[in-house]
Amino acid sequence: MCYDENKRSDNEKPESKEVIENTTLANNSCSREVYLRTLIAYIKENNLKHFIRVIIDMGSQRSYISKFTARKVKLKGLGEECVNHGLFGGIEQAETHQRYRINLSNVDGSYNFELDVLDEKKYMLPYLK
Repeated sequence: MCYDENKRSDNEKPESKEVIENTTLANNSCSREVYLRTLIAYIKENNLKHFIRVIIDMGSQRSYISKFTARKVKLKGLGEECVNHGLFGGIEQAETHQRYRINLSNVDGSYNFELDVLDEKKYMLPYLK
C-alpha cells in the first residue's frame, strides 16, 4: 500500500505545501450600521419631568448628555472636566466637558437614581417625537 513511500531515496524530500493564512477581520459584515440599545426615561429637574431617550453603549466608560438636552432641561453645571478621548488609529483628542448630576427615572416613576454625566456636542441619533 505504501509502495511509493518505500521507493523514495534518502536524498528526496517530500513536497511541503506552505499554507499562509491571514485573517484580518473575523467578523466582516456588509452593514456599516451599529445598533445600540435605547430606552425611554425621564429626567427630573426643577420639579419638572422631561421625557428623553437614553442610548445604552456597553463599550463606553462614561455617561453623556447632549448639550441641547442639558440646556433644554436647564441643568446646573457642577464644573468642567477635561477628558482625553481615544479615537480609531491611536489618535487621542482632549476635550473639555461640563459635568452634571441628573436624576433619571423610568417612565412609571417606580425607580430612579442619580447619575453623573458629561455634556457632548452631538450624537448621531434620529430625533424622537
